[in-house]
Amino acid sequence: MSRKRYIRLKKTKSLVIALLALVMIFSLSGVTYATGTPVRVVVDGIKYPIEETTPFTEGGTTWVPLRFVSEKMGAKLDWDPTTNRIGISKGDKTISLTVGSSMAQVNGETVMLDAPVRQEQGTTMIPLRFISEQLHAEVTWVPSLGTVNILMPDKEIGATDPYGRKIRTTNLPKNHQEFPYILEDIPNEMYEMKIEFANAFGYTPPAKLLETDPEFTKENIDIWMDHIVKFGDLSLNIDYRTLDNQWVDDMLEHILEQSQGTISGNLKDYAAWVKENHIIIEGHIEPEPSMIFFDNWGKYYVRSKVKFKITSFGEAKYLLYNIFDDHEKTLKKNVWYVGYTDIEMFTNVSGVWGETLKVAGRADVLEHSNLKILNK
Repeated sequence: MSRKRYIRLKKTKSLVIALLALVMIFSLSGVTYATGTPVRVVVDGIKYPIEETTPFTEGGTTWVPLRFVSEKMGAKLDWDPTTNRIGISKGDKTISLTVGSSMAQVNGETVMLDAPVRQEQGTTMIPLRFISEQLHAEVTWVPSLGTVNILMPDKEIGATDPYGRKIRTTNLPKNHQEFPYILEDIPNEMYEMKIEFANAFGYTPPAKLLETDPEFTKENIDIWMDHIVKFGDLSLNIDYRTLDNQWVDDMLEHILEQSQGTISGNLKDYAAWVKENHIIIEGHIEPEPSMIFFDNWGKYYVRSKVKFKITSFGEAKYLLYNIFDDHEKTLKKNVWYVGYTDIEMFTNVSGVWGETLKVAGRADVLEHSNLKILNK
């Protein structure tokens, strides 16, 4: 392989409809995942953090960690390790589940689950559809962010952004004036991360872009965020055993190819290297729609949360897709990398460019980031 070529909100009360939409969106991406498709979950306006065991969907069922049920949905848990039985209680509901079983007892009556309770990397995972229905949760699907929003019954969460997330007004970041609002579930660290791409021309902050740029409508932002979500699901979920030519075509749906064949050539070279070097990666990117910056030189950047782990490779080089090699960090095997990154986006359309903004061909999750190893 040539090294030079490689180096480079309508609400719905039907949880069934929401999860079917979720499965359809991800099935259309053509991705083959190492351990299932990651799912973003927001409960009562607070996003479930990517530092925790990630909820995922597989075979049409979405699972969440058992801790999620207690910490985020307010249920009481009892666990019997000798029988692998789980007790869940909240209000008038008492639920009994068993790891490996598709049957549950709800107030003494037998109820079938879509899929059995399972263990995933030492964590007990519960089918989301079942537990949400039993706890009378209201669910909304936000396709542009790949997110399921869950609102618990009789829960008042106050002011929210257009995506159903809670806005805070205290303990604000030092640069809070740069943003249209500050979210409860985002730490000040993400807001205050240094603008690495700022040059002699400075940059235009998100609040001003949303206030003055006519292209910054929610409809357009949803399209841009969807590109980044899909770019992350494709580029950070790689398995050399199953990667095929469809991956290149799927990536090209979300990356701007300014010169015909340039990016597709890089993608093909990288896919060949994945197979040669036995690379397996799992992870995802969560773009934040309220954090879009303009570098005043034609490029936009979207600050995003990122989480990934590389579980297999031969040589420790060119592990993540990018078109440059002069800044790639040394990445270790079998550790989770988490943090924030600024994803570059670009359009080659002048005038009213609107929805044409895509992930830039030179975008790289490592270049403008503060990634660190989780729990180290």
